Amino acid sequence: MTETRKANEIVAPAGMSGIACEPWTPGEVYAVAANWAEASSAVLVYGQDGWTHDEHGRQVADFRHNDRDALESVIREAIEMGGDEPDDDEIAAIVTDAVDIRSHELGEMVDVLEQHGDRWTGNCVDDEAQDWLDHDFEADGVNEWCEIGVWDAATAAAFRAAGKTPVQIAAASQSLIDAEEDPAEVYTDGDPIYAVCNSDLDAQIIIDACD
Repeated sequence: MTETRKANEIVAPAGMSGIACEPWTPGEVYAVAANWAEASSAVLVYGQDGWTHDEHGRQVADFRHNDRDALESVIREAIEMGGDEPDDDEIAAIVTDAVDIRSHELGEMVDVLEQHGDRWTGNCVDDEAQDWLDHDFEADGVNEWCEIGVWDAATAAAFRAAGKTPVQIAAASQSLIDAEEDPAEVYTDGDPIYAVCNSDLDAQIIIDACD
C-alpha cells in the first residue's frame, strides 16, 4: 500500500474516522477508516487507489469496534504477503505509533486554505483549518472569505455575525483605502482587512464602512 502522502495527511471518507501509520518506509501508508460506532459499517483500507473496501468484506463488528485491531490485521496481512512470519509484538509496536487521520471536513478545509498560501496555512494548516471549523464555517463557504484576503477565522466570524458578506466587506475595505492618501500609514500592510486579521484594527471599523 504505497502512497506519497504522510500518514497524518490522509483524509477519512465522509462520516468516518480512522488511524494510519508508516511502519517501514516514509510515504508507505497503512490506514483504516469506518464509522466505528456502527457495527455494520464497512471497514475501508487505504492504498494506492485511495480508499477501498476491505478485501474480506469485514465490518466494524469483526474488529469489536476497535480501529487498532483493524489496522493490526491489515499490517499482519501485508507482512504475510511479503513472505514473512508476523510477530505480534512488532505489529503491536507499529500500531502504537499510529496517528489519527484527518476528518473529511478537516481535509476539505485544509485543501481550501492550502490553495491560498502561507498566510492561510500558518505554522500548522491542520490547526488553522480546525479554527475555521470551530467558528462554524464549512469549506465551501470559506473560499469567498479567503479570496478577499481574510485569513483569520475569528475575523470572518465577526463580519458574518454583523450580517456582512465578503462582497460588502471587500467594498468597505476599498473605500477606507481610497479615503487615505497613504493607506500604509494607517493600516497594517496598507490593507484594513489584513489589519483586522492581525488584531491591529477593530473589525467594527470595516463593518461601519459598509453602511
